[in-house]
Amino acid sequence: MTDEKFVVSEQGNLLVNPDIIRSKWDHFVVRKILTRDICDYEKAPLFSERYDRIVKLIRSSDRIFGHTMAGDARALCSECRRYGLPSIDFTFYDIKEIYKIVGNKSSNTSVTGILDDLLVSASGTAHDAQADAYNTMLGLKAIIVHFRKRVTDLIAMCPQSKDSCEGYEVRSQVIARQQKEKKVRDIISGNAPKRFKLLSFEGKIFAAFSDCVMPNRDVVRKDLDGKRIYIPVSYVESDFKRSVNLVQEIRNHGGVVVHTKKDSNLCVMGRPSKIKPDTEIDANPNRNLLSKTAYAKINVGSGNAEISFDELFSILGVSSEDLGKDIAPMFECLFGEYAYIANKQVREVVDRMKSERAGA
Repeated sequence: MTDEKFVVSEQGNLLVNPDIIRSKWDHFVVRKILTRDICDYEKAPLFSERYDRIVKLIRSSDRIFGHTMAGDARALCSECRRYGLPSIDFTFYDIKEIYKIVGNKSSNTSVTGILDDLLVSASGTAHDAQADAYNTMLGLKAIIVHFRKRVTDLIAMCPQSKDSCEGYEVRSQVIARQQKEKKVRDIISGNAPKRFKLLSFEGKIFAAFSDCVMPNRDVVRKDLDGKRIYIPVSYVESDFKRSVNLVQEIRNHGGVVVHTKKDSNLCVMGRPSKIKPDTEIDANPNRNLLSKTAYAKINVGSGNAEISFDELFSILGVSSEDLGKDIAPMFECLFGEYAYIANKQVREVVDRMKSERAGA
């Protein structure tokens, strides 16, 4: 707690007993993050016993600042809900967002990074709550001094720094969740982006599809049976719809797509040609004959074999240009009884859609 000139009026740590059994403690956090022994926390009051003090601190403040504070606010909301206590509704500002604007930064900067940039020495032990709060204060003060701005100026310049808790929810996280839900619903309905990144949220949706996809034909050809196929990231990310169709075609032929070379036993290399490769058809119209070279490449036994895109398309009986079909029907696999969706946010949206369907 400080005044407008950053003179500290009150400081300290409010240790809280997390009220969990020993086996539930996160051992990485215990070893690398926490600044005290487990027994010190277990002897501390419960959150419910600290609640009134926390409410008083928050509501007696004219403004509240933090760094990457939405996570801390979410923790408060979660504990209030857990103990059946009223939501602590308040507005706060994130100096990470302020510094990104006034410091002309394209990415986030840590508290110590802000202090280093502005030639201010950090204080105390990292991850100690009191030291983190004090260093956040030093960071805000340094921003004001370095850029010659008042607090009100910074707030006006950086509206995205403003966030709030209300009704056990953090506003920025509600908005982010709604945006992600819209992306899931759009893609599942067939309205996919052109390009995407595997590490983006669209990439999480694509990964969920790749994990859940099942053959969608009555007659399943087994040309790629048992093959774990790696497709270059540059190709996958260049067209969402085309990549979904390619994953489906590979699954129809018995293969599965993986996203790292080390997990594969067949790598697709190079780039596809513009012309659909010729294929010979045997007496079974549902099966394309493979060239001896392609057949040898995908049946080398152990190890990681390689084939070209043209050879893969020959096996599948398609060209890159053929992979533009509507993808909405394919995403029905996410709603299967045994579908496993690793990403929590994608899974939650799909579960809500399942409930909506059941209600309808």
